[in-house]
Amino acid sequence: MADPCLRHPDPTKSRRDFLLQSAACGAALLLPATSHAGRLHEIDGEVMVNGRLASRANEIRALDVIRTGTSGRLVMVMGKDALLIRANSEVEILGNPKALLLTGLRMLTGALLGAFGKGSPRQLLTATATAGIRGTGIYMEAAPERTYFCTCYGTVELEDQHRTDKRLIASGYHTPNIVYAEMTEGKMMQKAEFINHTDEELVMLEKLVGRVPPFVRP
Repeated sequence: MADPCLRHPDPTKSRRDFLLQSAACGAALLLPATSHAGRLHEIDGEVMVNGRLASRANEIRALDVIRTGTSGRLVMVMGKDALLIRANSEVEILGNPKALLLTGLRMLTGALLGAFGKGSPRQLLTATATAGIRGTGIYMEAAPERTYFCTCYGTVELEDQHRTDKRLIASGYHTPNIVYAEMTEGKMMQKAEFINHTDEELVMLEKLVGRVPPFVRP
């Protein structure tokens, strides 16, 4: 029988329904993080760090560049932040190379899910958008012509590259937007549909750093 903690909830379900399902997972969601900061926790397929094939022994620091191949996927933790990087992605870690805490990410292409801890703000950069975050869960897909950006929970200051449209987004449960490289139908940014990420993935990331997402709390 399938584990109820691993089912993929429909994003259109009510928050109450999801909370009832999550309550059944109980202690599994409340286990403290046991992993080390700056490490890769899961590696699938081709994953390169600074041009070399990665292993779980890699320690990730600021200015490192991570690339995943067509079947690549990785999960990593730096300090209070946990990331899931999908296939065909290129991500640069921003910050001080001597510190484990990242200050942000530059994503050239691909898709990334992140659970970021409270404290110092982080900046996420793509070819078309800049996002300022703090204590936030996000999902983004980056391409040269547009960025899909979902504020899964928390607060995000989202802005297009031309600084034409700037929005403060406070989300309790998945607020997606698309940010364009150029004006599209009279807009630089518009609301989007929920795609390509799940609540249980966010639960998994938060668990790695000893937290649970706000949407699983009664």
